[in-house]
Amino acid sequence: PGADGNIGATVLVLATFFTTAQGDPKSAQTKLVYDAGNGTICVRTKSGEDWLNNVQCVFGANPKPNTPVTILDWLGGPSIYFITTDNCLSGIDNVPSNNTWKLSILAMEKTPTHPLSQLASVTWLNGTSAWLYYQDENSQLRENGIDDYRDDGWRDGSTGPLGLAQTGSGIGCSRYLVDGGEVLEVFIQATNAAIHGKVYIDSVWTSGFYAVDGTPETIMGGASLTATTVTQPNGTFVFLAYVASNSYLTVQSRGIVNV
Repeated sequence: PGADGNIGATVLVLATFFTTAQGDPKSAQTKLVYDAGNGTICVRTKSGEDWLNNVQCVFGANPKPNTPVTILDWLGGPSIYFITTDNCLSGIDNVPSNNTWKLSILAMEKTPTHPLSQLASVTWLNGTSAWLYYQDENSQLRENGIDDYRDDGWRDGSTGPLGLAQTGSGIGCSRYLVDGGEVLEVFIQATNAAIHGKVYIDSVWTSGFYAVDGTPETIMGGASLTATTVTQPNGTFVFLAYVASNSYLTVQSRGIVNV
């Protein structure tokens, strides 16, 4: 990676559903994407337990220096999303037939972002839909997505801005199921630097953010953060990871019951 470059990673299950024994984890791949500097996005692949020796690099996609980067496993991907030199959302999609990358139709939308915006991505509608979370020019948290991988356009979220975040805030997303329905939580740093979460459940966003206990005193402004869902024998949990003010990686977890 380039100096201070960003990274992202995902296990490919949905994107390779029809070619890897229907999501068998023994044959699924992991892809690690990073900003290599000089306008280059590079990808390393892990197959089973082994990292492949070759590094696949994509040139000419116009990522800005030290762009935030996220990689999403979904039926239209895998897809890598980043921010361009003119501070617009963009991305590249994998072409499974020859394992190359093509420019996403998102690049044509020219959706503006804040110059310090970070990115997070999540799949929806059981893997057929992709959504990005970012800060707009007024530091408001926003969402932009494509409802179906066969559609020919992206759109803004139905509610517009989701709330004001600290400029340059890290962003994390976690999707899980409650009684068969999809639930999404998105995490940001509020203007007081504490981490706050917002929930999308029963097809609507909750009216406000909730504060994550313990974060006002332990996290610096602009710290990296991410979130994911982990299913274990004793239940499903949301994991929130961030870099604390003492420079240590800190992880909080919470069950999804009574969300």
